[in-house]
Amino acid sequence: MAHPLKRRAWQITAAGVAAVFLAVLPDAVHAEQFVLFDVTFTYTKADADNSTPSKSHYYVREPQLNPERPKDWTSPVDYRNGTVHIRLEVLDKPKGGAPTTWTLCYIPNKGQKNGYGCTGTGIYREAGVYERDIPMTSFWENESIIWSEGIKRMDLVIKDDSGGGGHAHKRADAEKFFPTKVRITMVQVTAGAKYDPSLVPNLPAKPAADPKSQPATQPKPQPAAAADKASAAVNAPAQSLTFNDRRPQRYELTARASQIDPSAKAHPEINFVFEKDGKPQDIEHASVDTRVAPQGKLVIWLMGHSAPLFERVSGYGLHIIRVHYANGWFSQFGKEPPPADDKFLGKIRLEAATGEDFSEAVNIQKPDGMMQRATKFVNWLARENPQGGWDDFLTPDRKDLRWDRVIIAGSSHGSTTAARFAKHQRVDRVVMFCGPRDQYETWQALPSATPPNRFFGFSHVLDGGWTGDHYCRSWELLGLHQFGPIVNVDEVPFPYGHTRRLITNANVKNDAQRAHSSVVPGGAAVKNADGKFIHEDVWRYLFTHPVDQTGPAVPPDADCRKDLRPAAK
Repeated sequence: MAHPLKRRAWQITAAGVAAVFLAVLPDAVHAEQFVLFDVTFTYTKADADNSTPSKSHYYVREPQLNPERPKDWTSPVDYRNGTVHIRLEVLDKPKGGAPTTWTLCYIPNKGQKNGYGCTGTGIYREAGVYERDIPMTSFWENESIIWSEGIKRMDLVIKDDSGGGGHAHKRADAEKFFPTKVRITMVQVTAGAKYDPSLVPNLPAKPAADPKSQPATQPKPQPAAAADKASAAVNAPAQSLTFNDRRPQRYELTARASQIDPSAKAHPEINFVFEKDGKPQDIEHASVDTRVAPQGKLVIWLMGHSAPLFERVSGYGLHIIRVHYANGWFSQFGKEPPPADDKFLGKIRLEAATGEDFSEAVNIQKPDGMMQRATKFVNWLARENPQGGWDDFLTPDRKDLRWDRVIIAGSSHGSTTAARFAKHQRVDRVVMFCGPRDQYETWQALPSATPPNRFFGFSHVLDGGWTGDHYCRSWELLGLHQFGPIVNVDEVPFPYGHTRRLITNANVKNDAQRAHSSVVPGGAAVKNADGKFIHEDVWRYLFTHPVDQTGPAVPPDADCRKDLRPAAK
C-alpha cells in the first residue's frame, strides 16, 4: 500500500529564499525539489564595474543561498542527476532589445578539473518571464564539481550573446544592458521527477504540467533581420517545455512526405523520387524521449536516417527529425572541374534548403525544400504525438518553425548544406560531421545570420575531406579558429578546451571510407574493447555544449590550403 505523500516547507523571509522538499514514492505525481535561491535585484553598470573578485558578477551567498540546501547532492536524494528549473523574470531592461543572458555558476565546496560548472538563462531581449529545464549532467563543466560535497555559492554573470567572454560591462554600448532589474530563481529537482511550480512560494499561479503554457509576461517581438528572414515570433525567447505524458517513453515516428503534403512533387531529373523499385523513398523519421527532461531544441538531420544517432540525441533531451527534401542534385552537379562561379554549389544548397530561387541550375519549389518539409512534418507530429510537445517548435500560426530553437545537423553532403543554410537563416546551433566540403567555393566566408560560435565540427584525420584540406579551410572560412584550436578528442579530454573544431585519429584500420563515416554514431563508429563507442562524450558535446563557452582565438593554420582551385585545373 502506498504511503501518504509527506511534505515540509519553509521560507527564509528576510533573504527572500524559499525551500521546499518533498518525500515521494514512485507513484507520487509531485516533484521532489528545493529552491536553491530566489533573488530579486537591480544591477547597474557601476555594480558590474565594481563587483569583486570578478566584474559583471552578482554573488549569491547565505542567507540568499538556501541555508537548508543538502550537503550531499547525490544521496539520499539524487539531485546531481536530476534537473534544474531556471526561472528568469526580467522586470526592467533598457530599450533596444540587446540580446542578454545570465550565466549561472555553481561554486562547490570541493571541485576538480576546472573547479566549477555553469548553466544559464538563455538569451532574452525584452522584459518578461523566461523558464527552462536543464539536465544537471548536460551543462558546462558539471563534472568539475564534487556533488557529494555540496555548493557554497552561486555566481550570476550578465553577458551579451557573443560567447563565454562577453561580459556586459565590457560593451561600448553598456547603456543597452544597464541598469536592469531581474528576479532569478533556481529550483533543483531530483532525478526522475518533474518541476512543480505550485510548490515554489510567491510565484504566479500556473498549471504544473502544461506544455502549451505561455510566459507570464509576453516579450515584445523584435524586427526580423533581413539575413535570416525570421519573423518576430521566431525570435521570441523559448518558453519552458515540459512533457505531459502518462506513459513516458522514447517515441520513434515515421511518415511519408508525399502523404503529409500533397503539394510535394518528385524531381526525377535530380534523382529525387517518392518511390523506387516499388519501395517508398520519402519516409521521414522523428524521435523524442519523454522520459528525459526536454531542452526545448529541435534537431533537423540532413542525411540518411541513423537509428543510433536518433537514440542518443533524444537521450540528450532533444527532439530530432529527418526530412525528405530535394537534395538529390549532388551526383549531377558536384563534380570537377569546378565552375567559374565560386558560389555555384552553395546556391543550389540554399535553394534545396529553402525552396526559394537562388540557383539557375535547379528549379526547386518551397513544398520540396527542407524548410517547408520540416514545417509540415512537425505539424503532423504535433497532431499525431501530442505527448512529445512538438507544438513548441511551431510559430503561433503554425506556418513556420521557430528557427531559433532548431539545431541543424548533418554529415558530409548534409553537413555542408547545414552550414550553408545557417549562414542564411539564424538557428540555435550547427553540427557538422565530416564536413563542410564545397572545397572550391567561398560562400563559407559570407556574412552569417548564425553567430560562428554556434558552429561545431568533427572529422577523422584519414577522411579524404580532411587530408585534402576541404574541412580545415571551411572551418577557418566560417571563423571557427576564433573559438579555439583544432583538438584531437583522443588526446584531450572532455570538454576539449571548449573548441569548435574536433578531430580523431581512432583506429579505422587505415580505411578512408570508414573514416568518413566513423564520426557519426553507427556501424562505422569505433568501439573499445568492451564493445562501447569511444566517442559518446564527443557526440554529447557537439549537440549540448553551451555556445557561450569557447576556447581562445588562434591564428589561421598556415598548413591548411585555402585556395584549392589551382590544384583542380
